[in-house]
Parts: sequence; structure tokens; C-alpha cells
Amino acid sequence: LEAEQNQFVQINTEVHVFPGLTQDRGTYILFSCFHFTVGKRQLYYGLSSDEFEVNISLAKHTLDFLTQKYLKCKNESLTAQEIDQCSRAPCANGATCKGQLNSFQCVCLPGFTGKLCENDIDECASNPCTAGSTCQNRHGHFVCACPAGFAGNLCQHDIDECASNPCTNGSTCQNRHGHFECVCPAGFAGNLCQFDISECSSRPCQKGGTCVDLVNGYRCICPDGHYGKHCEEVDHCRSQPCQNGATCVNGTTTYNCICPESVYGKNCEKGTKCLPGGSIRIGNTSMVFQYSPAKYSSSSWMKDSHPTDLSSSNKVWFFKGNHNKVVVAFDTLEDMKLSKQNASNTITLPYYWIGNGQVVYRNNLYFQSYRTKNIVKYDLQKMKILIEEEIKDLDSGTNNNYCYNPFGPRTMADFAVDEFGLWLVYGNVTDNCNLVIAKINPDTLKVENSWTTTIYSRTIGDTFMKCGVLYCAASYTSSRNYIRYTYDTSTGKQEMPSSRDGTYQQPSSRNSMLNYNPHDGLLYYADYRMHPYSNLATFQIAYSV
Repeated sequence: LEAEQNQFVQINTEVHVFPGLTQDRGTYILFSCFHFTVGKRQLYYGLSSDEFEVNISLAKHTLDFLTQKYLKCKNESLTAQEIDQCSRAPCANGATCKGQLNSFQCVCLPGFTGKLCENDIDECASNPCTAGSTCQNRHGHFVCACPAGFAGNLCQHDIDECASNPCTNGSTCQNRHGHFECVCPAGFAGNLCQFDISECSSRPCQKGGTCVDLVNGYRCICPDGHYGKHCEEVDHCRSQPCQNGATCVNGTTTYNCICPESVYGKNCEKGTKCLPGGSIRIGNTSMVFQYSPAKYSSSSWMKDSHPTDLSSSNKVWFFKGNHNKVVVAFDTLEDMKLSKQNASNTITLPYYWIGNGQVVYRNNLYFQSYRTKNIVKYDLQKMKILIEEEIKDLDSGTNNNYCYNPFGPRTMADFAVDEFGLWLVYGNVTDNCNLVIAKINPDTLKVENSWTTTIYSRTIGDTFMKCGVLYCAASYTSSRNYIRYTYDTSTGKQEMPSSRDGTYQQPSSRNSMLNYNPHDGLLYYADYRMHPYSNLATFQIAYSV
């Protein structure tokens, strides 16, 4: 058995040394004899023990003269043994010692370094801990002290705090970096939305109302005579002021009665009975005021003849001229008198109208479209045309045989509203322009019934209807006017009253419109003038006794 180059190997009692081994290897050999020979030369080390460690330094004892390739004790066999370097446990901190020929190696556990693994590595120096955690260096390892909301050996895991459903009262849990948040629904507060907010703490109820706290809200129990979210409204209808089956609509400061057909007055107390064929008396003007129509002559004005709510009951409509498409609305009559116009209340129609025969009925405008035979229904709230209908024998204004009084505002189709509903009065172009009275369906604009009169449309002034009776003024051009012609649609009776009966005084010598309103029982009037203002007025109207 040969040994590797430059090493000692024990073979039985012989230790072979290879030639050429001339450097100090620091090899430790345990011998059992006191002295030994190299070849025939005797070497002494002066040791006093039969067993000892000797450092054979081949640098001191060259082997060039060797005649043998082994060492041999004098007169006896040589016993050589390599010392186990790990037997003295040189490695520290639990390291594993691995013995090698004439040496050893320490295999360190994680966290230690050095030849003998004697040095503790500072693992915190590389900042291994995340999420703002604290690194604590321990003996051979490190520990990350995690803040709330994080876990893992490096605190690398964000704990989902929402998994335990901590939020209450239907709130939404949102997991954040290291914590969670509860998004509370309205009416709740607290980090877990656990507190019900008392909306009654601000004392929202007025007029002695009792506040009842609800989830995300409150309710006011109002005392008698009050209502509204905060009991702030006064119930003006509580006393039931409206008569004859009228509907009471409560307002901020007062009430409004929506009267059924054939009834009018503040409380719908008037006109409970229409007198068929009865003569009417137009009284003195109940109101006259002056309004500048911005250089438009022959204008008209009115209120809704059958309002459906308090707002439409108070609103006043002004139509600029007898050939235009601009309508101005005032919230109240006082606003109109003060010329307080809201720009948003100006409506521009898609069509021009002709004449002053318009009427406002149940929040809809009815008029004749310019240079056509069409009558139009226009929704004043939605601001759009709802329907059009052709009246075949209506004057369109496109021929020379006009069916209107040349001294008037060129009104060919005169809409009217009375206690019985919507009417249309016009000159029949196929019957010598004699007046026709047509009962109009307000929804479809279809003619439900019609009556042909014997009065020539070009010889009368303005017209209006009351209780199914047509009343024709004598003239457009006289300050003292009177009713010249009547026609009762219920009996077909025609009359020509005397000029001495029913005479009334107009504010000016020329008028452009008369319009009866069954809701308030007034006759609306406008004169023809343009500069510097128009006279607008209302007349009281009643049956003659």
C-alpha cells in the first residue's frame, strides 16, 4: 500500500516516508519507542516518555541518505498513530468538527463564524425585518418584533383584520397596511361604527314638534295644524275652506282652491249655477296697471284658466305681440307689476303664433300656428309641443279673404275657457267667415261639437265664453264698449243686446284681447298700444238680475 505524496501512512509497524518530502508539514506522530533509527543512523530526541509526540521536521533531517523507505525503532518494531485533532473539542457554539490528516475543520451553525465558530454573526446588520418591525439579535439567530397588524418571521405578512368582521351596523371593513378602517353608513359613528348618531340632538323639530330618532334619520311628530319635515309648514287647508268639491292646495302663507268646472272664486263659492242664456254685466275694472312690453304692440296676458297647483295658480303669462313666439312667465302678479322677471321663465316656442287668441289651460298653452290651419297644444312645464291638429275651415292668413276684424290684432282662432272646458271661436272661410263655436277636447284637440252662427267675424270685436255662451264685444276701437252678440250653445239661441245694456268702460280706446278666466271669475283685458306701456286690466263680471 502506497501513501499519497508528501504524507505519512501507517502500515502495520512501518511508517513509510516518500522521497522528496523536504518541507515542514507540522505532522504529529505518536511513537511507542524512546529512540529510533533512520536507516543505519541512530537519532535521539532525548524524550523521557515511552509515548510522546514528536515533530518530525524533514527540513532538519533530510532523507537523502536513506537506504530504506521506512522508520524503524532500534531492536523493536515502531508503532505510529495519527492523533485525532477533534478529540479535544476545539469548535465552539455547537459547530461540527471534521478531522483531517494532521488537522481539523469547524463547520459552523448558522449565525456563527470564525476558525472555531467562536464569533456570533449580527444578523440585524442587514436589516432583514420589514413593516417597521424591530430586529433583535440573539445567540446565533435574530428575531423580528412585529408591530400590530403584521406577522411572519420577517413581519412580511399583513394580517387581514377584516377577516373577523369587526365592523358593525352594516359598515364596510377596509383592510389597510397594518390596520383596518370601518366605513360607517349614514347615522353611525365610532371606530367600529358601533354608535348610533342621534339626529334629534340638534332639536330639528319646530312648532313644538316631537323628534323621534331613527336609523340614519329622524321623524318629527307635528302638533295639529302643522306639517312638513320639521313641522315648519302651516296647514292652511286644515279648516277646509274650499267649497263645492274643490281641492285645497296648501301654500307657504295661504291656500289655493282648485275649483271644478262651473265654479270659481277664492273658495270656489261663486258660480255654482250657470244661468242658461242669462245676460251678463261687465262691471268696473277691478285692477289697472301699466306694463312696458318692450316695443311689442297688441300683446296679451292671462293666468291659467284651470290651474292644477298653487304655483300655476299664481303665475302670470305675458305674450309679446300678436305675431311672435316669446312667452314670459312671472311667478306672481306683483312680480309682473314690478317687472321682476326671472330669465329662466322666458320660453321661446318652436312656432310663431298669430293673433291674441292664446289661452293657458291646465299648464298647457293653446294657440294657432302662424300661416297654418293648425292649432297647437304646448306643455309649459316640459316645454315641448304635445300635439297639433288641423281645422280645415280655419283661416290660415295666406289669402286675401281674411276672417278677422281689420282693426283688431289679426286673431283668426280665438281660444276660450269657461266653466265647461276648452272652446275655439273662429271665422269659417268656407261660410263667408261666419263665426263657428267649437268644443275642443283638450287632450286630443279634436272637435267634439260645433255650432255655426250668423254673425260675420269681421264686424265684431273680441270674444269670450262663459257657461257655454258666446259673448262678442262690439268693437276693438272704442273706449266705451258693450256686448253686441251672444250665442247659447245649450239652446242655440242668438241675441243682439242693445248698446245701452251692458256698456263698460275700457282703459283705452283700442283693445287687443278679452279673456274670461273661470278660476277667478275675472275678465282679462289688454290694450293695443305699444309706447311707452300697455294698459292691462281685469273686470268683474256677473249675471244681470
